[in-house]
Formats: sequence, C-alpha cells, structure tokens
Amino acid sequence: MRDQIRRDLDSTESALQLMAMRTQLAVLVAEWRAAGGSEALPTIQERLKANNRPPQKPKAPTRR
Repeated sequence: MRDQIRRDLDSTESALQLMAMRTQLAVLVAEWRAAGGSEALPTIQERLKANNRPPQKPKAPTRR
C-alpha cells in the first residue's frame, strides 16, 4: 500500500483489505479474552525486537 501511495496509485483496495484484517484481528482478540485469555499481549515493538529465529547449530570444525 505504501508503494502504491508513493507512486500516486489508487490504494483503496489495499486499504480496505488492511481495515478488514484489523477488524478480524480485533474480533479474534475479543473472542480470546471472552474465553478466558488474560495474558498481556506483546506490543508491535516487542514483537519486532524479539528474536524468533531458531538457534544456530555450532559449526563443525573443518578438516584439512
């Protein structure tokens, strides 16, 4: 969508899809809370800072 805006293109469809996705996410969070979910959900900044990569295996020494 940002690329469309930069290029001065119509971003209506992208914006509508984004708003629909946010609405769906809000519904899912509300359902989760209604089902007893009480954990604090991470913020966007916390999610971006988190290291979610699998740990790297130590490299075996190469033999010559």
